[in-house]
Amino acid sequence: MAFLYIRVTRKRVTRKKISYPRMIGCRPRVGAERLVKLLLIEDDEHVAQMLAEAFASGGHETTIRYTGEDGLAYLARERPDAVMLDVRLPVLNGVAVLRQIRSTDSTLPVIIMTGLATAGEVAEVGVSE
Repeated sequence: MAFLYIRVTRKRVTRKKISYPRMIGCRPRVGAERLVKLLLIEDDEHVAQMLAEAFASGGHETTIRYTGEDGLAYLARERPDAVMLDVRLPVLNGVAVLRQIRSTDSTLPVIIMTGLATAGEVAEVGVSE
């Protein structure tokens, strides 16, 4: 199975295809790559669109929500294969959203992303550098 490594800067998006046998929580069908259904919670519309386009080019389906509240409302109705979550969100931040997700679904893969998190925010999520 192939995945995209994506690096987003203010001026460009760098894409690199990476082969990896499986994504946690996603099991491919025998003989075929599996479409991954992603929920992207990102408040920057430009970044969200670039990421969604990059995932679509890999054949994956991405649903975008621009606030933590909207993301949690979506998760109450649907279960994606994975969530990509920005740490810095308005009102309900990514740490609070992650806690809500974990309280209802401890097995859902969540990928944390940020370009602006402080060391305290990173520690609060439980991620080490």
